[in-house]
Amino acid sequence: MHILIAEDDVPVAKFLSSGLESEHYDVRIATAGRQVSQMMEAGQCDLVILDLNLPDVSGMEVLRQVRSARPHLPVLILTGSARVEDRVDGLDSGADDYLTKPFAFSELSARSNSPPKNSLCSNTSCSTPARMCRGPRSSIMFGSSRPIL
Repeated sequence: MHILIAEDDVPVAKFLSSGLESEHYDVRIATAGRQVSQMMEAGQCDLVILDLNLPDVSGMEVLRQVRSARPHLPVLILTGSARVEDRVDGLDSGADDYLTKPFAFSELSARSNSPPKNSLCSNTSCSTPARMCRGPRSSIMFGSSRPIL
């Protein structure tokens, strides 16, 4: 799996990268928001771990850009803001998961391994065909049968 970490705090980014690489992930680091789309275009990306407090472009704007370019790409927000309003805003804006700093690496690793909760399967070879998914800001549930309203 190829993971893109968008984190401006270099020691945190290196800690994440080192831990994920030890679990055999291919990891790249973007220390600024503008680098994220460039790095996504330059190489494969299966997950974005996104800090909301980036120096040039807000993490929420980066999230909107990622969702526009790759709607089904899993995004895990990893940030220092633990306010309920920020978590709800991040999830409502399209993040698949939200984890606050400080965090346990084992939890981040487990969340990185989990299939995204709010993204739809992009093809028929979905590894979990019976999984129920809810689209962001939607009351429609998606699964392997007819939609549930």
